[in-house]
Amino acid sequence: MIELIQQVAGPRVPAQEWAERKGRYLLPTVLLLASSVMLLVSMALPYWTMVLHAPQYPQGLHVQAHLYRLDGDVQEIDTLNHYIGMRPLGEAAQLERSLSIFAIVTLALLLLAAVFIHNRWAALLALPAVLFPVMFLLDLHYWLSNFGQNLDPNAPLSSAIKPFTPPVLGTGLIGQFKTVASPGPGLILAAAASVTTLAGLWFHRAAYKPLVEARRRSAARSLPCCASRSARQAGGFSLIELLVTMSLIALLIGLLLPTLATARQHAQWAVCASNARQTALAIEAYAHANDQHYPLARMYPDDPTWLEATQPYGQHELLYRCPSDQSPLWNEPDPAQQRRTTYGLNGYLTPNHPPYWGVRPVQVVSPSHAVVVAELSDDLNKDHFMPMFWGTPPKLANMMMQSRQWDAAKGQPKVLSIHRHQDTANYVFADGHAATHAFEDTWQQTPGSPPAVDWYDPLKR
Repeated sequence: MIELIQQVAGPRVPAQEWAERKGRYLLPTVLLLASSVMLLVSMALPYWTMVLHAPQYPQGLHVQAHLYRLDGDVQEIDTLNHYIGMRPLGEAAQLERSLSIFAIVTLALLLLAAVFIHNRWAALLALPAVLFPVMFLLDLHYWLSNFGQNLDPNAPLSSAIKPFTPPVLGTGLIGQFKTVASPGPGLILAAAASVTTLAGLWFHRAAYKPLVEARRRSAARSLPCCASRSARQAGGFSLIELLVTMSLIALLIGLLLPTLATARQHAQWAVCASNARQTALAIEAYAHANDQHYPLARMYPDDPTWLEATQPYGQHELLYRCPSDQSPLWNEPDPAQQRRTTYGLNGYLTPNHPPYWGVRPVQVVSPSHAVVVAELSDDLNKDHFMPMFWGTPPKLANMMMQSRQWDAAKGQPKVLSIHRHQDTANYVFADGHAATHAFEDTWQQTPGSPPAVDWYDPLKR
């Protein structure tokens, strides 16, 4: 058993050697542990900051990127970005942000494991922590380029600015805004952890390489002549090391599979949110081009849907479906019964639905809390939903329509998929932003009373 442990973890330090040269072996341990702690602390600090300077903003607009969230003047910047056709900042790197805490903890644990490994495997375990700051900057550059180079051509000021890539570090120019991007204290701390890890690995090698070579020479002397010569020439991995390595890889794969499944769900959720927002942008563009009227909803199977009406405004068929939407109606052979979209238009807004018979965008009382698009339930082939028939009592009394739209026993709509993304769903609002919410965030009602929260009625104050 001891032999097996030494094959995997390297030789142990003899007691006499430890007593005589304790500092030699403690130094790499301290450095690797310090790197682990620095990485963990960096999670609480911003990794990147950008300041946008313009005459109308004398104090500048600030945004700070933590590993898992954005802080600062994000809403103001998103409003400006909307006019030039850039997506909201919150839609960037959603998968990375959802996994960031897990990733940092994993890197810290790998550094901790490297402390107890006294051979070449220590460097392999520590390598991800060394590369992490560089990978962060590369990923940041990718998203900045992705957002800056893919502007919506239908945006109000799309002709006023050309596609651009904001600088990851340093100064740049976006329209009339001067940008100053700099590393945050979190990234500086992660870079310090990277350098400290390299130093720890150098001292680790200096301390333990003599022990590894001494053990190898001892093992070679104990072999027969031919085997000894072969062992001296090989210097590679032994069969036991390879078997243990394969076992560890299999164990890690088993541990990571649930995480990968979660990552896949987060990726689908991010794509779904982006699709929903692109759908809402096409609807908004249609309204701007049609005297501030939203498109008609489909009332009967043979009627056209708002999808056809918005296609000239940049909508693509692939955007109509959420990757998590597995409704069997997508494969319905009868075109009249076939599902056309995951995303439903709020019936309050459409010109062919009561009680308002069409609401113009400028009439919406609270655009940031007025739902334009929501995810439809899997058993629906409609292109809209009708919240005026929700609740107890509903805004409009119609028992037949209420029975189709509202589940009174559960206190929730039958026509929306409100649990598609881990008990939440994606919504797009009249101001253009997309967000993920539990249904209870958007609607609350005590039976017998008007809704206390209603994000669906665009004229509700």
